[in-house]
Amino acid sequence: MLRRYEYFDGRGNMTGYKQYNTYLNQWEYYDNKSQSSGYQIQPAQSSVNLDLVQKTLSSRQSAYDNNLKSIQITVKSVYKNIDYLVLNLMTSEPKELDYKYANHLKYLFETKCVQAIEQKGYDYSSNSTTNMVNDWLVKNSLNIIKQELNFIEDRTYYERLINSYISLYN
Repeated sequence: MLRRYEYFDGRGNMTGYKQYNTYLNQWEYYDNKSQSSGYQIQPAQSSVNLDLVQKTLSSRQSAYDNNLKSIQITVKSVYKNIDYLVLNLMTSEPKELDYKYANHLKYLFETKCVQAIEQKGYDYSSNSTTNMVNDWLVKNSLNIIKQELNFIEDRTYYERLINSYISLYN
């Protein structure tokens, strides 16, 4: 079966045929009378609803933009909460050490968490993916805080700092 439409004149002679080109996704007409190739490209006939496609893509882009903003807010929140933990709850002299320590914790968060999610290439047009990433960022920021504050010998003070950090997200 040739999968084409053939055209005949009144005497039964084939004058041309139309065949579907699957590579170009269009119908092509070939004329038998012409000495030239007779190749005529007809406009593609599509059953795609372009308005629906545009609305769908627009909706997904809007969700992506909003969810990406949510991730950025979570990252900024972690930075702010690290500053609050180190600069307001921890006590050390001189105060410059606190600023250096806060920057150290933020650097660890940036390299271990933020860069990790940037490399994964998540689909942020999905709310469930965005929620999972936000939860993962907060959980891993807590893990970094716990590991980095583990040097504190006074375990009561350590627990109070950790619980204070956790309460910032509730």
